[in-house]
Amino acid sequence: MIRGKLMEQRATRKMTSWSWQCEIVPYAEEYIRDITTRKEHLIVRQSTTFKAEVESLHSRHIVDIESRGCTCKVWQLIGLPCIHAIAFIGMKEHPLWHTTFMNTSTCTGNSYI
Repeated sequence: MIRGKLMEQRATRKMTSWSWQCEIVPYAEEYIRDITTRKEHLIVRQSTTFKAEVESLHSRHIVDIESRGCTCKVWQLIGLPCIHAIAFIGMKEHPLWHTTFMNTSTCTGNSYI
């Protein structure tokens, strides 16, 4: 009985994930949309092509796009760019390009095989 319910649940989730139209999973897309619309005043000082210092009113963080990291550690923790990284990436590229593979709808769909 429990096994049958789990099989049904996995099949439903797989079909749902294949129906997503976006490149990344909905929660990741919503997170990036929310973080890009915040009205925080951040000053971005780019040092190299991949590194920048992002300063807010009370803190200062170093963002490294190449290694997908920030000194606030949010990017490394959840696999999605933090607000500091979004501020830097937003200067030149699209933030969705810097999400991890595990946040893509393809990866999520394949996990239910």
